[in-house]
Amino acid sequence: MGHSFGCLVNTFAFVCEQENTNLRSVKKQILIAGPNKLSDIFASFTQAMHLPDAVLKIFFDKVEKMVNRPMSSMSTEDFLKIFNGQVLSVHDKQDQVVPFESAKQLAKKTQTELFATDGQGHARILFAPTVITKVQEFLAQ
Repeated sequence: MGHSFGCLVNTFAFVCEQENTNLRSVKKQILIAGPNKLSDIFASFTQAMHLPDAVLKIFFDKVEKMVNRPMSSMSTEDFLKIFNGQVLSVHDKQDQVVPFESAKQLAKKTQTELFATDGQGHARILFAPTVITKVQEFLAQ
């Protein structure tokens, strides 16, 4: 289970550790308020901080060198291509940090089940009773 940026990290772990027997036993992933594309996170951050476009390019270059893959392939949707289990994405329609559109795109392009809330925002969604119930049901299936 991951929240926000942790969703990208969790799904990327499967790319990094394809041979890890521990990760092969994972059958379900839960992504809560997660972004789809890493490039979108960096772009939002640099805009929010009023940083020049050159800084965004530096971010991209450094990440690409660190993980030895192009920024265009750094997305939850790409990382899920190697995951054979079930995925639940929980996202609020009013999320001001990671737009709901990100979850809609992910669900459209992958086998991800989307559970939408309305009015929980980016952080409160973690404690919403409807979300807790949905996660419990998903895990019990």
